[in-house]
Amino acid sequence: MAGEGITWWKGLYVRNAPNGSGWEIWTENARTSDSVALWAHEVRNGQDIEFRKAKFLSQYRYALGGLERLAPGSRVTFQWAQDAEASHACWVVNPRLDLPYRDGLFRVGVNETFQAVARFWNIGDPDAWTSDARYRLGSWLPADNTTWGLSRVELPHSVPPGGGVEIPFTARAPASPGQYPFSWRMVQEGVEWFGESWRLPDGVIAVEPPPPPPPPTSGEVTISLAQQDPASLTYDATSPDPSVTPAYPAPRHAMIASVRNDTDYALFLAHLDRNQQQTNYVMIPAHGAVTTPFASLEVEGRWRAQYRGAEPPLALTVVVAWRVP
Repeated sequence: MAGEGITWWKGLYVRNAPNGSGWEIWTENARTSDSVALWAHEVRNGQDIEFRKAKFLSQYRYALGGLERLAPGSRVTFQWAQDAEASHACWVVNPRLDLPYRDGLFRVGVNETFQAVARFWNIGDPDAWTSDARYRLGSWLPADNTTWGLSRVELPHSVPPGGGVEIPFTARAPASPGQYPFSWRMVQEGVEWFGESWRLPDGVIAVEPPPPPPPPTSGEVTISLAQQDPASLTYDATSPDPSVTPAYPAPRHAMIASVRNDTDYALFLAHLDRNQQQTNYVMIPAHGAVTTPFASLEVEGRWRAQYRGAEPPLALTVVVAWRVP
């Protein structure tokens, strides 16, 4: 709302950080009030407010970040006190980010490090930017955040009036996937933040979960054949029971490398594949292994075991070693 007798143009620009859009509200002449409403989650996704006021041939602009620090239900009043120029000024010039860009966002894996180069130009400042005078690059949106592993970067050299500087630094992605604001601005410690901020076109970097590990190429599956009758036992490799289903990669194309009998009974073992084709019975001696007859068989299928012994065992254990061809 504009004060009494105020007719010059004033405005507020509220950015929607995740997608780069925003809303501008303004007053001028007979238009003395304007408003915009945000959802609670929008206030906490990296928003900032930019105060704008007309001046001769241009605008005053002041950005305020860190809105997520406001408690729910807070009411804050800002009063434009004066139109003083900032004592420092700078431009952002072609920053660089060493990350892949896909589907409209820069992307990085959780906890990964990457290189960034901020480039600023010292304009409108009669003094040089020096480390001794506590000029630094600082994290922004919100100010002083450590989302990317650091909140300050030292200048590599002093920057005279009218000169430019490249500020390289290494950032580390957060440990949790999501979309995080990535913005940086010049600061003179204890004095003020100043000039333009470096922000990405989309406002955020997408932090992605690590890729799944590659499927194994070999392994062993221990099969405990449950007793069905005194003479034979069966095992179905397609069983939904995860305790007995072989841990081979999908699709089920692993092949048998060997079959080992870990019991005290000799087994006669046969395999029925997914096409219901059965192999000949192969004898596997007690505590022995067989390789060749199974070399062309897939792990998937149904296994049938018969044994010879005076008394049936409570269980027969077979270890199937598999590999991806």
